[in-house]
Amino acid sequence: MSSAWMFLFGVLLTTAAGAVSVPLVATYGPADLAWIRFVSTLLIFPVIVRLRPQVFACPSTRQFVGLGLLGVVSLLGLFLMLYALQGLALATTTGIFFCYPFLAVAMAAIFLREEIGLLVWTLTILGLMGVFLLFDPQAAGYSLFSLAALGSGIAVAVRMLLTRALGLGLPPMTTAAGEALVAAILLLPFLSLTPMLSGQMLGHLALYLLFANGSRFMIVIALAKADLAALAPLGYSEVVFAAAIQWLVLGQSISPFEAAAFTAILAAGLGVAQIRCRPPRVPSKD
Repeated sequence: MSSAWMFLFGVLLTTAAGAVSVPLVATYGPADLAWIRFVSTLLIFPVIVRLRPQVFACPSTRQFVGLGLLGVVSLLGLFLMLYALQGLALATTTGIFFCYPFLAVAMAAIFLREEIGLLVWTLTILGLMGVFLLFDPQAAGYSLFSLAALGSGIAVAVRMLLTRALGLGLPPMTTAAGEALVAAILLLPFLSLTPMLSGQMLGHLALYLLFANGSRFMIVIALAKADLAALAPLGYSEVVFAAAIQWLVLGQSISPFEAAAFTAILAAGLGVAQIRCRPPRVPSKD
């Protein structure tokens, strides 16, 4: 279960990074902020390699192509989400986007040949239903914005699939650095070149980079250690963490209905992780 807890902590850091980024997006813009985040990963990587040289491995041609796809998919998910939010409410977009854990489990079965099992499918669907109880995806109707939200969820599922596939042959830190390098290069034409050092925002920026890099490192390491199907349903928990942060920081109340949905979401993710990540039983010699 250690990989599951690591993944869950990574999701928590992702939620925290999202909360901290809200005032930063207004200052830097989404493209600039994403570029700063990827460049910070590249700056951290040499320090890690110096301390632990084994975290670096030169990718093969096939792995290099995979890292390129990973960087492209990461940015595609970001831009699709930004487009969807231009025409849909945040709650509606969230309801569509959080199909990605279910899609990731399906992709794990199809492309990685992971054996899912009926109980894992049931719990994964339970988590999806918990999200749908909180956010009504049907409110979006059929439009380019709803398709963009769905596309963003698909992109995140593919990102997890590629991360898991690359993690079977590359050290996790090399995967994270390769993704960051490709994404940083691709973002160059989209930079607005706004001032990147705003004294008022430096503290927020440092905290965001700490959370964002920490979350990606945790998730990449976890996906290198455990099956995608074992960890993907834990992605639903980001909804729970976001509500918890709003409750603790903003004082927003949580209704009994929401609490029930959150419980279903957490139970589904932790249940799948418990089933898939538990060590095999050692046969008794008696």
